[in-house]
Amino acid sequence: MTDLPRPVRIASTKYDGSLHYEFGATLLSHEGSMLTFRVPAGTVLKGYRGDVDVETAFTALFWTDRHYNIYHNVSPAGRRGIMSYANIATPARLDGDVLRWIDLDLDVFTDADGTVTLDDVDEFEDHRARFAYPDELVAAVFAARDELLELAKTGGFPFDREAHVGT
Repeated sequence: MTDLPRPVRIASTKYDGSLHYEFGATLLSHEGSMLTFRVPAGTVLKGYRGDVDVETAFTALFWTDRHYNIYHNVSPAGRRGIMSYANIATPARLDGDVLRWIDLDLDVFTDADGTVTLDDVDEFEDHRARFAYPDELVAAVFAARDELLELAKTGGFPFDREAHVGT
């Protein structure tokens, strides 16, 4: 792709099609199935909880063939001091100037002291029943969860944060 960097909207929904989050980003690279974006501090994030300003810049990695994406914060973010945050999701689809994906609830994140957390298990179980996630999707979610937990603990790609945020 030669038209890089370029602005893109990142738009996520829940499985039922309702808004999860939408925000602007800059597509930095598209190599194979991986897309890399930069999101500056102050970006307005429109979401199901209302609009918020991104407090710290982050780099986002998405794949068109993996059931997750990951955000690497430049500095610790939020009350939990999150450094890297992986969303378990459908593979991303770049549709013109919009990157689309479906959030599948479970998240894996690391904080500033290296603690790895699996988050939103209750939300996943609720949505799994309410939205009738197909068995093959549930299997993909569990495989992504297990892979991300192991990678987060070892600092393996894509949890090698320093390689993605720079200095």
